[in-house]
Amino acid sequence: MITKHADFPMEHVEEKKFKTMYIDESDYKGYLSQIHIIKANQPKRPDDEDYIETAGSGCKWLEFYPENSNIAMTVGYDKENNILDWYFDVINKVGIENNNPYFEDLYLDVLMTPDNKIRLLDEDELEEALNQNDITKEQFDLAYNEVKKLIKRIDGKVNELTEFANKYFERINLIGIIKDEDIGENSVAVEDFRQRYGARGIIIKEDGKIAVFNKQAKNEYKLPGGGVEGKEASSEAFKREVFEETGCKVEIIDFLGTIEEIKTKDSFKQMSYVYVAKVVEDTKALHVTEQEAKEGARLFWETPEKALELITESFDKIVASPCEEDGASVYHTKFIVKRDKKILETYLKTC
Repeated sequence: MITKHADFPMEHVEEKKFKTMYIDESDYKGYLSQIHIIKANQPKRPDDEDYIETAGSGCKWLEFYPENSNIAMTVGYDKENNILDWYFDVINKVGIENNNPYFEDLYLDVLMTPDNKIRLLDEDELEEALNQNDITKEQFDLAYNEVKKLIKRIDGKVNELTEFANKYFERINLIGIIKDEDIGENSVAVEDFRQRYGARGIIIKEDGKIAVFNKQAKNEYKLPGGGVEGKEASSEAFKREVFEETGCKVEIIDFLGTIEEIKTKDSFKQMSYVYVAKVVEDTKALHVTEQEAKEGARLFWETPEKALELITESFDKIVASPCEEDGASVYHTKFIVKRDKKILETYLKTC
């Protein structure tokens, strides 16, 4: 029986990052791992109309190695964090070796795509394993029984599978959590939070300088970004917000991670997807809102180190927005500054 590890040599992949953690939640218990492919030279396969590019530069493999289950799952993400497919392995058991989860493979696999197409794979390998006494007849039957149950369970459940995968994608890529205590406030008890998603990050010009958005009236310095609208993909929201705040059209080159804000005074949580992108066209025209214009919105290009200095120093200088009478903007802005400081610190550690 073949043993497959979560972190394994990948053909055509020149550079990758791997991380793993143990999860003990009501909806999942077991090992969670991720392979982030930084650089790859995956050859194209135009002869295979069903081929999906899952091992190219920027792709991520989110791997679930559950306890007490005969199914392991790998979710493929593209460089903009859109799900490409779900790959299910029928397995005998899960283990851990040198902080690298593994499973004993029972050969039979199932592939599912976001359009709900389901394919059964590697029946020939299962037959060969039985004929060579690599597996028993009981394990052969187990593989087919598990596949039948799996297909019945996942058919038509793309939305549920997406929600589940993205929940743990956010978990394993978490940069940090910004709470009331991080801005000098005390948390209050909250029964129910409103949830919002955002997209923001590092925008780089050819000279290596990055975009810093400033609102003079508030003494605020921040990174470009904003909220995700409706069913908009986080990557598309990121590019839209960047264009509005910087006038730049960008290409995403990396995914830095996720960062969460928990504002108990607003009963509000925001999870932001953080990207790194390069400028492909600078229109030099900002498209700010009326309120941002009144707050003196302007754009700077600074070295990452200088940008971190500006953002860090602005925290103690923040004042209320002239557009908000109750002064609540100080509370909100301090979250923004702390969040973006954490993002920049993470970027400088990894770049």
